[in-house]
Amino acid sequence: MNNKNMVQLGEYIQIISPIIYGGALIVSILQFSAMKKSMSSQSVQQTYATTTQVLFNSLNSKEYLQMSQESPVVSKYYSLVDNPQQYYVIIQCFDMLEFIFRLYNTKMIDKELWLRWESTAKSMMTIPKFKRVWDKTKDSRSHLFRELIDSLASDMQKD
Repeated sequence: MNNKNMVQLGEYIQIISPIIYGGALIVSILQFSAMKKSMSSQSVQQTYATTTQVLFNSLNSKEYLQMSQESPVVSKYYSLVDNPQQYYVIIQCFDMLEFIFRLYNTKMIDKELWLRWESTAKSMMTIPKFKRVWDKTKDSRSHLFRELIDSLASDMQKD
């Protein structure tokens, strides 16, 4: 190879190298951004699960249950079931189903896994106490989740 070809090769390398380094930097930034988003989402999910569990434990405490029965509004909800604990178990089930439904809608879980949970929700709506609590509390749920559970309950009535 002569000197002229070596100079041209060196010039090409000087031009191509920054492009390669820039591309690698962009790929690294995109990977970091995706990893950060995934970690943030996992953190939010874990925080939500922990918070709902702490709240559920508080709602089922003897002290809370005694105080809550003084409320005419809460007493109406309790009258839908045999005891306050049943009410909160049902509410927690709906909370978890709604959370899992949200994970499915945001593509955090796949369709096959969601179909198992949807089947569980459908069978839950055959339990009269679940249906009564749902009918009285569904307005506090997201629109899409309400539509889903109402359609499942409607499907069960047709069967």
